[in-house]
Amino acid sequence: MIGPISHGGLNMLNFADVVKSLKTSWVNRYCRANDRHWCALLDSLLSKVGGTLLFQCNYDLKLVDLKNLSVFYKDVLAAWQELNSKDHPCNANEYKQEIIWNNRFINEIDGKSFYYRSWANKGILKRKRSPEHPWPVSFVRKLQMQIWRSLYFSRLCWCSCSNP
Repeated sequence: MIGPISHGGLNMLNFADVVKSLKTSWVNRYCRANDRHWCALLDSLLSKVGGTLLFQCNYDLKLVDLKNLSVFYKDVLAAWQELNSKDHPCNANEYKQEIIWNNRFINEIDGKSFYYRSWANKGILKRKRSPEHPWPVSFVRKLQMQIWRSLYFSRLCWCSCSNP
């Protein structure tokens, strides 16, 4: 029924594709919105994973830590992922252009992708180094220590706040 009449179809549109198209155009409107009032709910739900930055990331919806997301928003994120996800980087240029936050291929914390707002706000977004020229070991160790301290501190704060 979806194919052209010359091939036995009825020239009908594929409804599932139309719905995906509408959802992805919704993402474009959301990311480009000047008046953010209508975006407030989704902004608050996506704030811990980067807000509109999420739509630039190569994310896997199963790995992104999103709770309390409505079925509509999950469908929107799934449609965007389906149309915009990329395979594993094949060369040094692709590798350097990957955004590290919410990346489907970088899931270090409890099997989930991660996002650090303070680091992203300082401009740390992409790998910028190829596998052939990795970061110096001292930098990697320092980065690992910062992550460890940040996780330890946040868990310590959570424990102290939840056990008065």
